[in-house]
Amino acid sequence: MSSFKQPGTHEFPGAEFRTTVEDDGLDADYSMIGDYPEEPDYYVQLGLARNPPPTDAEIRSAYRNLTLSFHPDKQPPHLRHAAESQFRHIQEAYETLIDPNKRIVYDISGAAGVRQEWGQRGVMGIGGEAQRLDVGVKAMSPDQFRRWFLKTMKKRERKAVESLVSSKVCNFYIDLPWEVARMCCC
Repeated sequence: MSSFKQPGTHEFPGAEFRTTVEDDGLDADYSMIGDYPEEPDYYVQLGLARNPPPTDAEIRSAYRNLTLSFHPDKQPPHLRHAAESQFRHIQEAYETLIDPNKRIVYDISGAAGVRQEWGQRGVMGIGGEAQRLDVGVKAMSPDQFRRWFLKTMKKRERKAVESLVSSKVCNFYIDLPWEVARMCCC
């Protein structure tokens, strides 16, 4: 029998495991608990993958299957409360992911962002027009974004052309003799 002992092992059974756990520390395991989101991911709740983005048909199909499984009326009385809670979460996930604008806001800022923007004082809620810029361009539909982008580009081009024209006009007056330039307003 060899007298060589590996570091961290002792003469009693299971000591190697205990030493390893003590070396790693339980703090690392407990610190991971804080990394989990407090709110469930809507895609995960409906059993869908984020990439590639699910189609409306896939979202509807997943919603139908889950609502049939978790409908409170189909559960025994002792599970009804849990089923109602899960059913509400499934409905919230469906309502968010099926609406393209809500889905964009959800992908940007999560469930809290959707609640904020569609709440009473939110951008899309009652009286929310004044706060529309909080989410900005990313929350526009593709057609709205296209119109906004073209409008913005036209404004930029117009400003560039006006700036160019006004600088050429001023340069033209500078090159004129003093008496003529004084008669012109620039």
